[in-house]
Amino acid sequence: MNKRIPNLFQSAKTTFYFLAIIFLNPFQLQSQNYLMDAGHSSYHAGAVIEYNTFENYYALLPGYTYKGRLTVGFDIGKNDDLVNGFNSTVLRPNAGFLVFKQGADNSPISVNINMAYQVNYLLDLDVSANTVQFGMGFYKEYVPLENVRVIPGIVIEGNKANNDINPNFEDSVFFSYGVQTTILWNNYYITPKVESFDGVITLGAKVGMIFSSFYPEDEVY
Repeated sequence: MNKRIPNLFQSAKTTFYFLAIIFLNPFQLQSQNYLMDAGHSSYHAGAVIEYNTFENYYALLPGYTYKGRLTVGFDIGKNDDLVNGFNSTVLRPNAGFLVFKQGADNSPISVNINMAYQVNYLLDLDVSANTVQFGMGFYKEYVPLENVRVIPGIVIEGNKANNDINPNFEDSVFFSYGVQTTILWNNYYITPKVESFDGVITLGAKVGMIFSSFYPEDEVY
């Protein structure tokens, strides 16, 4: 029996799984800086779950925001493929910066930019699929009730492969587009989100809390 046949089969299987992760895995840009008051520094933590026809994704999102602008975090989670029956562990260092803060910069909206490096590790195959992620978010904050903020947003996110499995695939950047609304009550928040990537609709929700409060003398909304 030709020993190359199992190796070729394993290589094809690895390539297929890698492409499935890149194409179907929801992009995750979860920077919390748009939730913070101007000048507010705090640790925060959250959890996210997302679902589409092909997979489930859930993760924990610890992080820290400095002066209401710079957010750094390290997400850890799991991605379950519902069609092919494999799953991967997700590790994701990330950073975000709030370019404009509504009110504080005489801006009518808040705008942030985000970067992340995501590693999907498949234990069964002992391989990883690595991607570079980047994007922007646009947010408008409203205060309908005391201690309650409603922050609808639009997000544009990009994904670029960083593996040697398929060099032609690495030359492409894939984009997703989403809408979300955050409801922030005191230090607690929930963010439902709908995202579209190449016709695949992903539904998800993020919940979390900010660990310390900040009460500026003058709040501008």
